Amino acid sequence: MVRDTRVHRGFALGASPRAGIHLLQAARSLALVRGRAFVTDEDLASLAAPVLVHRLKLRDPRSQGEKLIREICLARIDGIKAL
Repeated sequence: MVRDTRVHRGFALGASPRAGIHLLQAARSLALVRGRAFVTDEDLASLAAPVLVHRLKLRDPRSQGEKLIREICLARIDGIKAL
């Protein structure tokens, strides 16, 4: 997901490797709070927008970063489930 923000046409500047680390740490914390020792795709998708949106630079300032991130998450999860 983080890598996809770097090539998505809606972003002038995508998420850094450090942003990916923070996303993973947040997902691990959420999984622990929910009583699991593992992270699911849904954990990552639910946290992607809050963790990444302020770390991205949009090409069009009028567009909404949260929507673009959700787009990427859904495409990535649908691709995984199709396998």
